[in-house]
Amino acid sequence: MQPQIRLFDLIKNTLKPEVSLVDEVAQVLSMSTDSVYRRIRGETALTFDEAHALAQHFGISLDEIVEAIRLQTLNFHFQKFDRSDFMAYLSFIYNEFKSMSNFEERKMILTAKDIPSFYFFLFPELLVFKAYFYARILWASEEETEVLSFDYTTIYRMLRAMNQELQKMGQKILEAYVHLPSIEIWNNNTLDGHLHHIKYSWDSGFFKNKENALMVLGKTEELVAHLKKQAILGGKLMSTQESTNRNNFELYYSEGMQLENTILISWSDKQKTYMIYNTGDYLMTTNEPFCKRVESYIHNMIKRSSLISKIGEKERNRLFRNIQEKLQRLRQYIEFS
Repeated sequence: MQPQIRLFDLIKNTLKPEVSLVDEVAQVLSMSTDSVYRRIRGETALTFDEAHALAQHFGISLDEIVEAIRLQTLNFHFQKFDRSDFMAYLSFIYNEFKSMSNFEERKMILTAKDIPSFYFFLFPELLVFKAYFYARILWASEEETEVLSFDYTTIYRMLRAMNQELQKMGQKILEAYVHLPSIEIWNNNTLDGHLHHIKYSWDSGFFKNKENALMVLGKTEELVAHLKKQAILGGKLMSTQESTNRNNFELYYSEGMQLENTILISWSDKQKTYMIYNTGDYLMTTNEPFCKRVESYIHNMIKRSSLISKIGEKERNRLFRNIQEKLQRLRQYIEFS
């Protein structure tokens, strides 16, 4: 990769998704967008003064660019789960989807170590619980010795008080996700992380009462039924009552392979990889060699998995029966605790 192209790649990763690389560079260099495009594509060489101005403005070391190319290191953009501004976090997710919505050829492929968080937008109760878990447990500061008990109505009102647009944004994210053609690879353990969050919260006394714990579990059971219906139809659904003519959902069952929380989105002639951590944070890159390597990994996962959307009824029932048994065991554990 040429140092000039590497420079623009690094600059892009410093920008928020909704910010235009071309417009930002044009402003810094005081030149037309056409001139910027030629430099981004490598058709026109940057002068030393231009490269210096860009590096200084965006906080990038030119020495590091040359060294990074020599060592073939990657630059990832980091998006953290922001409990102080949950709306900003949701806006990031929505803008990532929106940026690809105008492309006819677009596709998302993901390997699901954990249940994809997009599905929690179907049920406000689950979305509020996950926000609570991340904010009050995973990201609580050392000074916070008392943890607010989880009562859905109370936490929901608190989030609404922070921003009245949260529910609308959640609906927009769900709509964008539902209309994005997707391939998902699941295994027997995909729901385990979410169920562990529920059990840990119950054992630690974070639920205000048993009713709230069973409510979250009940909504999880409804979500699993919704996912099974999607797999049967081969299309994504906006609600549990909806039927669909969309043919935009493929679900694979990987029985013996260990999965990661990795998403690869392809649109036009571009690709972007997202790596998601249990803390809710995202690392993402458009680095072409890395994305191609991720694509190869995912395709190998697909080859070793069984297609269970529309077809593969036996394997589909086996996967969801395994998940439902875990749900039932957790329900009995909470009810008789």
